[in-house]
Amino acid sequence: MGPEWLLETVLVFAGVLAGGVAISLLVARQRSRAVQLGAASLALFALAVMLANSENIHPAWRASRGAVQHGTPMKPLVVPSDAGPSSAKSDSDTLPETSLLLGAVLVRVAPSDRYVFSVNDERFLTLEIDSSGLMVSCDVAESHDQRGARIEGNLFRGELPGIQPGKPDPHTLVATEKGEEILRVHFMEPRKIEIAGQFYVSDSIAPVHFSTAKGIHWTGGLVPPGSTIDLRPQGKGRINFEPSGLIQILPK
Repeated sequence: MGPEWLLETVLVFAGVLAGGVAISLLVARQRSRAVQLGAASLALFALAVMLANSENIHPAWRASRGAVQHGTPMKPLVVPSDAGPSSAKSDSDTLPETSLLLGAVLVRVAPSDRYVFSVNDERFLTLEIDSSGLMVSCDVAESHDQRGARIEGNLFRGELPGIQPGKPDPHTLVATEKGEEILRVHFMEPRKIEIAGQFYVSDSIAPVHFSTAKGIHWTGGLVPPGSTIDLRPQGKGRINFEPSGLIQILPK
């Protein structure tokens, strides 16, 4: 247990001590003092629980409120009931589209039930959509650019200590490290998906980042936040981030 829980630990210890003394007084037939110490013991326990659940005292607690039970398969992400109409068609032309909001970069792609992302031909993220919802598979990179957690079909496997998986609502999948999000996938509309995070690729290839502050960056390329990229004319296929800085659609 970390030092941030020291106050709660002291309160619990004091509650146990007060409870023990209360029992001793009760055995000694000093009922009045025993009741007072017993009440004090319960109050100390209640205070410890209240502080432990406080999001102001423990900011990381907010991220873990939707924590995933380890080893428990997660349901597909679903579209919010109040979501707007599908973005299957663009306002500017007649080509159908799916909007992928990668960090703060809008990538317009042809509609598909499966999106595979790769860098230098190494795959790092897969999104699969069917009638039940959205499933995510990827390796999440932690702060030292190592693999922090593996996700297979929304199921977290082998996450490192300090990596907290979560599902704050039925539409969102997250992973946090020390209270900071290192992955967020949000199923916004039937044809609109928001993705932010850092993705582990391999020991020889640096992670790919989808950042709301810095846009998309990978080894060899950078797309600034606020940009829009239209890949629809290239058709369906794997979305590959090239070492030349280009983003191409390649045959799956």
